[in-house]
Amino acid sequence: MSRIPQHLREHWERIPYRRRWMLQGAAWAVVLLVLWQWGWLDSRWKLQQAERSLTDEQMLSRQLHSVMASPNPGRSQPLSPGRLSEHAQAAGLRVVGMDTHEGRVDVQLEGQPDALLHWLHEVEREGTQVGQLQLQRSGNLLQVRLGVVPGPS
Repeated sequence: MSRIPQHLREHWERIPYRRRWMLQGAAWAVVLLVLWQWGWLDSRWKLQQAERSLTDEQMLSRQLHSVMASPNPGRSQPLSPGRLSEHAQAAGLRVVGMDTHEGRVDVQLEGQPDALLHWLHEVEREGTQVGQLQLQRSGNLLQVRLGVVPGPS
C-alpha cells in the first residue's frame, strides 16, 4: 500500500506528463538549492568564526608586543643592597651575608632550590647583571654566592 492518499495520486496522474516532469525538476532544483545554501551558510559561519579568532589572536599579539616593548617597572629603580635583601626575603630566602664593593654587591643566600632559582631569574629580568655565581647544596637547601652589578645588562 502506498503512503500517498488515493485522491492525491489521481490528481497527480491527471497532470500531463510534461508538466509533471517540470514539477519534479523544479522540486529537485529547490532541494539542491536548499542543500547548497545550507552548505554555503555553514561555510560562511565557519569563516566568520575563524576571522573572529584571528582578530582575537592579533589583538593578543599586539598586547604582548606592547608589554614586551615597555620597560620593566623594576628597571627604573637602581639596585640597592636593601632592595636586594627585601626581594630575597619576599621570595622566602635567607640572607646569609651581603657586602658592597665599588658598585658591586656580593650576596650570600640560602633557600629552597625552586625559590632561589626563581629569585635569580627575577633579579636578572630587572636588569641586574650577575657577574659571579656559585651554587652549593646543603641538605635540602641551596646556597648561592653571587656578585651583582646594578643596571641594565
